[in-house]
Amino acid sequence: MNIRCMDCMREYDDSMSVCPHCGYRRNQPKSEPYYLSEETILTGRYLTGRVISEDSFGLTYIAWDLLEECKVVIKEYLPKDCATRNISQDEVVAYDGEKANKFADGLAEYIETAQNLINVSRDLEGIVRIKDSFIENSTGYYVMEYLDGASLSDVLKGGKMSWRDIISIVSPVMVSLQRIHDSGLGNYNISPENIVMTRSHEVKLRGFESVNLNDPSNRKRKKATSEFSAYEMYQSDGYITQSADVYSLAAVIYYAVTGVKPPLAVDRYTKDNLVPPSKMGIKIPQNAETALLNALNVEPAYRTKSVIDFMEEINSTAPVKRKLPPKRKIDSGKFSKRTKIIIAIAAAVTACLIVGIFSLITFNTNNVNTKVIKVPDFTGLNYSTDKEKIDRILKEFNENLKDLGANEKVKCVVAHQVSQKGDYSEKDENDIVAQTPEANRECDVDTVVAGQIKLTTVRPPESYKMPYFVNQKYQEAKKWCEKHNITPVLKNVETNNYTEGCIFEQSEPSGSWLQKGDEVIFRVAKPIPTTAPPATKAPTQKVNNGGNSGGNSGGNSGGGSRNSGKKSSSKKKTSKKPEPKEEDIVI
Repeated sequence: MNIRCMDCMREYDDSMSVCPHCGYRRNQPKSEPYYLSEETILTGRYLTGRVISEDSFGLTYIAWDLLEECKVVIKEYLPKDCATRNISQDEVVAYDGEKANKFADGLAEYIETAQNLINVSRDLEGIVRIKDSFIENSTGYYVMEYLDGASLSDVLKGGKMSWRDIISIVSPVMVSLQRIHDSGLGNYNISPENIVMTRSHEVKLRGFESVNLNDPSNRKRKKATSEFSAYEMYQSDGYITQSADVYSLAAVIYYAVTGVKPPLAVDRYTKDNLVPPSKMGIKIPQNAETALLNALNVEPAYRTKSVIDFMEEINSTAPVKRKLPPKRKIDSGKFSKRTKIIIAIAAAVTACLIVGIFSLITFNTNNVNTKVIKVPDFTGLNYSTDKEKIDRILKEFNENLKDLGANEKVKCVVAHQVSQKGDYSEKDENDIVAQTPEANRECDVDTVVAGQIKLTTVRPPESYKMPYFVNQKYQEAKKWCEKHNITPVLKNVETNNYTEGCIFEQSEPSGSWLQKGDEVIFRVAKPIPTTAPPATKAPTQKVNNGGNSGGNSGGNSGGGSRNSGKKSSSKKKTSKKPEPKEEDIVI
């Protein structure tokens, strides 16, 4: 009898204790108590093997698709700071209090992102395909195709590449990544390790982040310590856009052609010591180098905005203009402490004189020459009831930005919500209690334009974000609802258009906020029964009652004489038809 190895997923004889293909030993104990046991079957289809990686958001398993009979990779949502797994069970249990809300919020984002990636990755050749997502064990999972090949990191161990070679390798990734960005998603984890060249001669990008990294709580858990991470990935309040992926992609290309990883973005902020490839003796077209350096600018305001812009600059026949950020002052260590103090005082006095003179000159010109602007204050307003006032303030702010030379408009977005309890117990739902950048803060115009004004609003106490249960079993949705004291309503609908027993519609969309006592309707597919047509029995009954000579009246009178004691009840049943139920609906 053959068994399957929980590492390489190949079969071998069960008389052996070690896999002859990869050397993995059978029946190994779990490395951590919160891991799923090997050979666990998820959603009746996926046989899970060993854990191949873990991060602050969850675990990644090697697995076997029992339906399609192929190796897959499964990611499980299990943030260790707000949930764990019972040792004797597969269920994931969230901690109490605010951590339970954080877990529910993250789970909704996790499944929603997975569903979006399923839709957009289906037809993209340069992106790992996300095949499935589901909720089980009170948490979320998504299934990816297994990429059989070597990572770019492994390939580069053999030495650096020519510019032409690395561009030919990453071009499919760049095209597909732009499509990902166009759909409102991002990778935010690009590195040589996550670019894979398969045995079937494909190049694919993997490692997608499945949570919203603009959520401050998620940003704290995400560790951006890589030379391929953009500067804003290190900031707790930095807003992340698709240009973060542009930076990471450019950093990978820089490493491939030079053989040297770029310095950490945070180290380059005050003193940029990035060496252009041509200064290292690397043969690279001038336009291509300029495009690469533009994409590697530390500050998002001066960085190439999109992948498509990066590609256009790389392939441009016209000269590409270098986008140079302003130089920053560097504190020289060769002066004594006393000398530094004297210099600082002198500089401060000089600065005050210059500012005073400059203010007199520009007082009557509405400060059109300055590049600093004060951020408006939205705290104290309500995001729902004061919408017109918020729009009016924002419109005036954007007009001032335009006067200062800005070409882009800034928007207000709700980036975070806090529960209506504790410090916010006297606040109303949707009250704005904080914002980033802070209210009345003087910011550089380019810095403001590069991001958005992110608002923190109040949500009702004991509220929970609705997960995405479509295509999942009803029992998982019921379990989640009962845990949060929300009433699930099952509506079986006869249809052959959806998978039997799975939810195909939920009354509350994913991401919406629910409170205790709320009701959610789940419509679940029920196959249409195949029964014989009832009309075939009618002639036989009439013949048994004495033929058709009396027509319907004869048949009815015969029926009445045989059931004389039940005539009135029979009429009662026919006179009151049962009200239609959703279970009777046929699609």
